[in-house]
Amino acid sequence: PVFTASYSGFVNSETLETSGVLGSPLLECQAGTNSPVGSYTISCTNGTLASSNYSFSFVNNSLAVTTVAASITWSNPVDIVHGVALSSTQLNAVGSVGGTFAYAPVAGTVLDAGSAQALTVTLTPTDTNYTPAVATVFINVLQATTTNLLLASENPAVPGDVVTFTSVLSVVAPGAGMPVGQVEFAVDGSTVATSEMTNGVARFSTSTLAHGAHVISARFVGDSQFSGCSNTLATLEIIDRAPVTGVMLLGTKLGLPLTLNVTNLMEMASDPEGDTITFTNISSTSANGGLVSVNSGIITYTPPTNATGSDSFSYRVADSLGLSTVGLVTIINSQSATVITPVQMLTNGHVVVYFAGAPGHSYTVRASADLSGWSDIGNVTADSNGAVQFEDAAANTLPYRFYRIAPGL
Repeated sequence: PVFTASYSGFVNSETLETSGVLGSPLLECQAGTNSPVGSYTISCTNGTLASSNYSFSFVNNSLAVTTVAASITWSNPVDIVHGVALSSTQLNAVGSVGGTFAYAPVAGTVLDAGSAQALTVTLTPTDTNYTPAVATVFINVLQATTTNLLLASENPAVPGDVVTFTSVLSVVAPGAGMPVGQVEFAVDGSTVATSEMTNGVARFSTSTLAHGAHVISARFVGDSQFSGCSNTLATLEIIDRAPVTGVMLLGTKLGLPLTLNVTNLMEMASDPEGDTITFTNISSTSANGGLVSVNSGIITYTPPTNATGSDSFSYRVADSLGLSTVGLVTIINSQSATVITPVQMLTNGHVVVYFAGAPGHSYTVRASADLSGWSDIGNVTADSNGAVQFEDAAANTLPYRFYRIAPGL
């Protein structure tokens, strides 16, 4: 530092400028800009002072080297979400000198969600020539985001069955923790139950869902630490019974194709809830390797080469809610001129008689109520494949009905 001397003791109203004193004293001190804190002597000696009228005496002084206040540079951290522990990413203050940083809250602390939460640091310098410094910044802690996985214990389910819907809450990273609170379950948009979560899981069970397709949803209402979220079951919850199919037995002359109307096949299917039933598909091959196809509502079965005995193919029907059932058609390949297969009872009470004969040949259908007397009830002609079917409209008037086929005239 630069020192300045002061003078006293002039007489006759003289000043330094008028006294004739020449030169200047020598002012010296051992302290420098990097000297430790303490008191240092400023010595004053003659230097170049000279005067013919005055003599000189010198008075020393002192210089105090005091501590310097340390400084801290620290900006407000970017927002975090609940569950993120404080770390060097947030606690990253920089001091003007080296030393120890003490943060409050400490690293590893998980803060509750909230705005403008104070973070404080105290810097204690290693160099004792510096005094400690304190700084405060503010951080926003946002609610952690959650997701909701909704599961069903059964889908589809039979009417009256107990179905349990489970809502599983998860926290989206980097958030962490375990949500608590309630989940609201809704059926077709109407809340039907509220369940408390245990370890992030809530459940709702019911056996009263009506027949049909239902939209099931679950909503976590959220809390101070976690945001709410909703989800819907990935597919509609189906309450239904599958359609019922019968086994149709048909016959064909050995080696000849067989045709069958899909409408007649569907007469054997029913639905427990009365849903509309539709024919969906058919197997392309039979159990023994025959070919099966459907075109314009007509099913054609072509038996494999040298086929004898029984063969079968499957078909599928579905109701309006998508539940389906597989049915079976069994075919008897016979060498006889005519083969009667089990009859089919239609919903209107009529009976359809199927049999196989010679292509283009005429046949008489005969019926009896007790096997003691037979009556001719109709004449039919076999198609090009030898297939014949006859619908008996009077069958519902008798408790029993037996049939036989005879070559026509």
